Amino acid sequence: MKKIIMSVATIVTMSSASFLGIPSKDKAVNNVSFYTGKVAVENIDESANIYEIGFSGNGYYNNGVLAGFSAKIEYVENPYEIVETGIMLGFSERFRLGYSFGKIARGFAVYGLIDLNQMLYTVAEIDEDIGEEEDIGHTAFGFGFGIGAEYVFENGLIISISSGTSEMKNDEDYKFDYEKTIVGIGYYWDRVK
Repeated sequence: MKKIIMSVATIVTMSSASFLGIPSKDKAVNNVSFYTGKVAVENIDESANIYEIGFSGNGYYNNGVLAGFSAKIEYVENPYEIVETGIMLGFSERFRLGYSFGKIARGFAVYGLIDLNQMLYTVAEIDEDIGEEEDIGHTAFGFGFGIGAEYVFENGLIISISSGTSEMKNDEDYKFDYEKTIVGIGYYWDRVK
């Protein structure tokens, strides 16, 4: 049910922003943000804390449409119940398309998200050659979608929240859903005047 709601929300948000205006040069902004939140893997009752740092860029159009991209590095704190080990690192790229109600790089905005994710983690496994347990490294890749909102203050401070689900597949062809809900705080270093 959650996937259906997220899909509908993403489609509505992106389709409402389906026509682009003529971009104004002074409406391109960049920021760096720190995020924290929770992640969960399907069929596992536990969730884990996640911390991300990312670079983002938004383009604001004169009809209120915003289009953006972000790249993030993430660390999941002690995800023992998720991957049976104490470390999980990730990289994600996020594309967003939505609407800025102020029609400038200030105020409230909502958007749909498309996520590309990569996870690096280790799992304790029995090495058949030596008969002992050792940590084996794995990777997983996935594609997902979600929704988000942000508020940009006059001084350039950004507060954001987003939620998304990605379908991941690891190097052993095991598939699982990876859900992530995060809040973020950031700041423009090249603000619109």
